[in-house]
Amino acid sequence: MEAWTLRFKDVSLERSYYEFRKPTFRTTDGTFLVLHIFINCMSSAFLLEQALSGFVNKKGIALIAFSLGLVLLRGAVITFKRQFWEANRTVSLFVQRLVFVGVMCLGYPLLFGRDQPKSTVEVVKHIVVRSGIVTSNLLACGMPLPMRSHLIVQLLTTASLAMIPGRGMCRSVFHGNDFDFVSKAWKAAEELLLVLGGAPLNHQEPREISPTESCTRLVVLLQVCVGMVLPTAVLWRLELSSRKHFLRTHGRPDTSAPPLGVGQVALFLAVGLSGAWTGLAAIGRMLFGVASDQISCDPNEMPWNEIQSQRCSFGGNFHPL
Repeated sequence: MEAWTLRFKDVSLERSYYEFRKPTFRTTDGTFLVLHIFINCMSSAFLLEQALSGFVNKKGIALIAFSLGLVLLRGAVITFKRQFWEANRTVSLFVQRLVFVGVMCLGYPLLFGRDQPKSTVEVVKHIVVRSGIVTSNLLACGMPLPMRSHLIVQLLTTASLAMIPGRGMCRSVFHGNDFDFVSKAWKAAEELLLVLGGAPLNHQEPREISPTESCTRLVVLLQVCVGMVLPTAVLWRLELSSRKHFLRTHGRPDTSAPPLGVGQVALFLAVGLSGAWTGLAAIGRMLFGVASDQISCDPNEMPWNEIQSQRCSFGGNFHPL
């Protein structure tokens, strides 16, 4: 069994496992189909409410109609062409999940662009819900794919939602507003990541960043942790248990390594994410480092970080590349 994708190296065994999972897939596909129709109906009701208030969102209506049509088409194929669906389920869901991500990237700004938060609770709701994190988890768990396909789709989903609706939502939230708690939340999160990653705190940026940029970084971090790592870890563990159960029921020997416990997985992910984040931050500062007029070359102002020391020794004009 492969460590990350969990695929059996024996092709016939992998095919038998897929047959073994068909009853579970039928239940999951049917349940989420109903939920997906309900979500589209709720979105339609939201657009209707906007229309009654005098704002007709034509692009939003078109996107919801397209999404609902795609869901109903999936339902028709599952109901009337079950054998075709089961033979092509992985490819179909792979494509549909990417299409729904595209719909979210286009539709979220249209659906929520007119709303301006007025309180801390509303800002948190914007960051958690309207950046696409919740929907990303629903798609991952409601339209489950084999782990190899899931990793590809979820990585593309996380990157797309963080860069498009996430960034746009932050610009909308902080247009004319200044919610300091978001900047404080980002600073606390970055300090924790730097400590867990083994980097001293004096490697942080000496400059202040705007609330909009703090929000954007916080959304990216949440997308990685909650939108990518969390559902992937849950689905990976569930699929691993399913494959082990399959081997036991078919009298096959299980030669894979013992699974890690939940605490071990959480610690591994936390330290790994922290190290990766620290490394990316260091690369970013080396490539797009802080301007020389934003740092101090006074040796009495300690502690220095390495980039400050190198820049000041070169008269403030150091370029690492």
